[in-house]
Amino acid sequence: MTSRERNPALPDIPTVIESGIQGFEVVGFYGFLAPANLPRDVTAKLSDAFRQVLTSPEIRNRMIAQGADPAFLGAEDFAKFLAAEMPRWADAVKKSGAKMD
Repeated sequence: MTSRERNPALPDIPTVIESGIQGFEVVGFYGFLAPANLPRDVTAKLSDAFRQVLTSPEIRNRMIAQGADPAFLGAEDFAKFLAAEMPRWADAVKKSGAKMD
C-alpha cells in the first residue's frame, strides 16, 4: 500500500511507510478538469454533483470493495492538490531520465 494509511479493503497489508520507507506516499486519484474561467455557478453545480456521487453509500461501498479510497475535494482544494503534485511528479520524471518516443 503506497498511501499514508492502510486500505480499508486490505486492512492486513501494511503501508510502505509502515514497512520502513519513511515519507513514501503515492496516491492515485481521479479528478475532473474544466476550462479556465468556467463560471463559478457551473463549477459549484459540477462540484456538488460529484460530492453527491462520492457520498452515496452504494457508490462508496462499491469503490471501497474495489480497493479505492473515495474522497471528495472541492474545486479549490483539488486545485491546491494538483499544484502540489504536478511539480513533484515532474521532478521525478526529470530525475528518472524518462523520454517520450
